[in-house]
Amino acid sequence: MATKLDGQFTPGGRLVMGSLTERDEKDYDGNVIPDDKRRYFFGVAVPKDTPGVAELINSIWQVAATDYAQVPLVMNQINQGLAAKDFAWKIQDGDIQTYDKKTGQPRDIPDYLKGCYIFKFSTQFEVDACDLNGNQINRADIKRGDYVDVMFNCMVNGKMDDTAGVYMNPVAIRRLGYGDPIATGISASQAFAGRAAAAMGTQMPTAAGATPPATGGGGMPGNPAPAQTPTASAGGGMPGAAPAAQTSSHSNVQPHTGILNGPAGMPGM
Repeated sequence: MATKLDGQFTPGGRLVMGSLTERDEKDYDGNVIPDDKRRYFFGVAVPKDTPGVAELINSIWQVAATDYAQVPLVMNQINQGLAAKDFAWKIQDGDIQTYDKKTGQPRDIPDYLKGCYIFKFSTQFEVDACDLNGNQINRADIKRGDYVDVMFNCMVNGKMDDTAGVYMNPVAIRRLGYGDPIATGISASQAFAGRAAAAMGTQMPTAAGATPPATGGGGMPGNPAPAQTPTASAGGGMPGAAPAAQTSSHSNVQPHTGILNGPAGMPGM
């Protein structure tokens, strides 16, 4: 019978990947997932020097080592700690270089992953959500970039080959604070960086409602009018920024590497 680690909590971290409201439609290899097997997936980055994070990882290691103690091939991977390539810990070291599977090229490591462990959760069920004061909120109100902690369960997946690993099943998520949104994919400014606008055969207005300026032979009009800065008004206007998260910056956190050295490097071992 598999050992189950119930009612565990991550320390406070940042929601950095996945979605709380949309199930994955494709797997890691780009294959379409059948409707009845689609799952919610999200990842939370916790700074490596956060109190309690090393002990939590050690507890998960103990579950895997207990249930696979009689499976030498799998234990060889477990003993490599988070550096194991053929054991799905569902915990990523944000400082380890990853590579694009199709091109073989190294991926850039975003600043929000550096100095962190990323706990990756997956479930077919909707996850309940609340705010810092325990008030129920819509999980859609928690965006990538916000600060959260997660209640979860953990157990091994029972596989006996290079797909062996653990399940990390989220039970509930709590928003601790607001953070700058984290976008996925390429932004428009990145897509068009360094690319001049090509001339068109027809003229275009430079501002909403403006009449296109005359040109000698068609093509692009002159430079657009400068953007107008919105001003405050008594009856509305631009909303203010979300409250700043009550957390410190982690950009200067130095990674701890002992966890990568197998059981001798596992905290508490």
